[in-house]
Amino acid sequence: EERESDEMEVLSKRIKARKATGSNGKRLRHQFPDLNTATLEEDEEQLQSMQDQKSSRQKSQLKRAASKRVNQKVKQDIVDGKRTAGYHLKRSEKKKLQLEAEFEELRKRGGDTAVDRELVKRRKRNASKDRRLLPM
Repeated sequence: EERESDEMEVLSKRIKARKATGSNGKRLRHQFPDLNTATLEEDEEQLQSMQDQKSSRQKSQLKRAASKRVNQKVKQDIVDGKRTAGYHLKRSEKKKLQLEAEFEELRKRGGDTAVDRELVKRRKRNASKDRRLLPM
């Protein structure tokens, strides 16, 4: 993970060196002797791909942590006697608990602003879905 972030940093510096003009650009390009191996577009594509992979990996980690939390809560409820041992959550209950746990994890990692940003994204996505599905 650390190696990947270093590689992303180098890529972004290479892109910046290619985009820079004048003597500053010449100085920056001189720092990268392997600049001729790939084009600017290829470097930008690779950087975008790496950023997307990192983002999806973080999202999956968040979901796994939330799922683990839900399972722990159910197990604790069984130990406390609130649920029976053969109890299985309904899909809607599981989804609700999962969502709560996800937002709690998000709050832990990024604070209230991260939760607010995520809620804004969800609202936009749902609004566009509603507009698409409404009959004309």
